[in-house]
Amino acid sequence: MPKLHLSLLGALVLSASSLSARWVDLNLPELDFSGKNTVWIALDAGASFGSTVIQVDASNRAFLAFQADFALRISEGEIIEVRQYKDYQWHTVQLEGVTLSSEGGRMKLSLKASRGIDAIRAVQWFSLGESGEIAPKKSYISRKEGEVYLPFYYAPNALGILEMRGRYGSPDAKPVIYQMLPRLYGNANETRKANGTLAENGTGKFSDLSDSILAGMRADGFSHIWLTGLLQQATSTDYSEAGQAADDPDLQHTT
Repeated sequence: MPKLHLSLLGALVLSASSLSARWVDLNLPELDFSGKNTVWIALDAGASFGSTVIQVDASNRAFLAFQADFALRISEGEIIEVRQYKDYQWHTVQLEGVTLSSEGGRMKLSLKASRGIDAIRAVQWFSLGESGEIAPKKSYISRKEGEVYLPFYYAPNALGILEMRGRYGSPDAKPVIYQMLPRLYGNANETRKANGTLAENGTGKFSDLSDSILAGMRADGFSHIWLTGLLQQATSTDYSEAGQAADDPDLQHTT
């Protein structure tokens, strides 16, 4: 997995990432904020969920590979806008304790720890080109004019060094899906009685998907499970207390 170290110009270093530190700092050694081009920094800095979409302007959007709950718009070395994602939408906020300063040739972004900011879990940044194009110097996917998807981001490891990540973990990882019918997967009863009852034919249950089963699937290389047939199955068992009476036998072949 690609890693960003202090020796790399593109690195960011996590200086503090807990409420006890009172400040969450990011050193930005390479980003040049002196020009007139706008730079956006998207952060997952709070425990709540966020958004994968940054609306840059009326006609341009950036899609992220993580959920950001803070977005900073920077121009000529100054933070000119702070957005926070809450109540299912982005809000422009006046957030105290957000500063951008220069230290030893590096730009330092400081966030005051608060109820909504407790740690940096993920970060991505991008600039706008002279003609307004999004992330002209980054690898991205675009299927529509004015919209780009940035497939990578950075997350701190145990040492506080940011590592490049993708949507499914390592940058080159792809989803591997295991399709499962839970009513069959965990059913050890081999009876196959036509129109049989639950007691006769048995059924698998969610409780059959134990931690050890899930860990085994992960070890086999599966990243996702597609649980199939969960909405409702025809059954001869009476679940009237739950709002589902027994179905007509003509509608079913097994329980």
